[in-house]
Amino acid sequence: MTTAGDIQTTAESPGWRYALALSLVVLALGLTLVLQQFESDRPTLFLFFAAIVAAAWFGGVGPGCLAAAASVPAGLYFYSGALSTTHLRLDNYVLFIFFVACALGGGFLSSRQRDADARLLRTHRELASKAEQLQAANAALTEEMAERHRAEQALNETQAHLAHAGRLTALGELTASIAHEINQPLGAVATNASCCVRWLEPDHFNLDEAREAAQSVVQDANRASEVIKRIRSLASRNTAAVDRIDLNALCRDVEKLLASELARHAVIVETSFDPELPTITGDRIQLQQILVNLILNAVEASPPASERKRIITLTTRHNVSGITLTVADNGIGFEGRDPDSFFDAFVTSKSEGLGLGLSICRSIVESHGGRISATQRVPHGAEFDIFLPIEGDHD
Repeated sequence: MTTAGDIQTTAESPGWRYALALSLVVLALGLTLVLQQFESDRPTLFLFFAAIVAAAWFGGVGPGCLAAAASVPAGLYFYSGALSTTHLRLDNYVLFIFFVACALGGGFLSSRQRDADARLLRTHRELASKAEQLQAANAALTEEMAERHRAEQALNETQAHLAHAGRLTALGELTASIAHEINQPLGAVATNASCCVRWLEPDHFNLDEAREAAQSVVQDANRASEVIKRIRSLASRNTAAVDRIDLNALCRDVEKLLASELARHAVIVETSFDPELPTITGDRIQLQQILVNLILNAVEASPPASERKRIITLTTRHNVSGITLTVADNGIGFEGRDPDSFFDAFVTSKSEGLGLGLSICRSIVESHGGRISATQRVPHGAEFDIFLPIEGDHD
């Protein structure tokens, strides 16, 4: 079934619109001729008027004017009985002109009404499309807001888990640090206590040696206690104990402290101290612990005695900005790895090491306003340089 919408769609082509206008006029003419058989008087021209209005409605102004022009001969015929204006009376002229004017006006208004309806329909469709787009955008925005809210909740939960894990990690690092740092003085306590017992035996009785070993036990026990205090101070961010320190004297004290360990591994310590070295300010126990750690690491990295002599070199020098302490050895070095990576926590080349010693050393040096670096020596060994500012410079 053909609808008005189908006719309107077909009439979009210019040729079809004009053909439709002529077809409507022909249809009106045929119907009027049929009505003439039943009317004694000549029939009215309302069918042609309807054809003009329909042509203008479906085709526009042009097809409406074509339908009006095509209706003029029919109007002349039905008014006068002939296709000539000479047979028209004055009242017929008036009626005919009125008919033509009304037909053209009706066609024009119909065309304008059609265009307005078409624009209104397009606007309605556009508004409906925009409304659908807005609804889709609103649904997407709602879903995005919900997803963002879920993501924020997940982020908050993750941050809470990370904070908890950070606290556990910090606790583990502190425990491992205490275990690592306290192991050295406790080992010295055990060694000196064994020596003390040995010198008190009847076969090896030597009261002076036993007394000296007992004093060493007391000193090492005190050093262990100080280490624990300093680590707790680092963990709680408390201000460290500040002393005036002669770095040359500190190096000699550590060398004496580790003399038995160095002798047991046949390690030679060579020193090159700056005689005019100025004093620095810092925590004596912490700086001593750095030097003990570096020397013991050098002892463990020493080459086999059959290959070459085991030598550790301690050097101090200064300039206007600060003092540099260097600990060097001729051992295995860093075995091709990045020296800086060994300052990270839990990084070690030892099979039973915790990987915290150098990390703790860096923390202590940085807390004193200094810096520590490591380099591979050629052809063998490793070198650690500790820079510390001169008294007052790091404040």
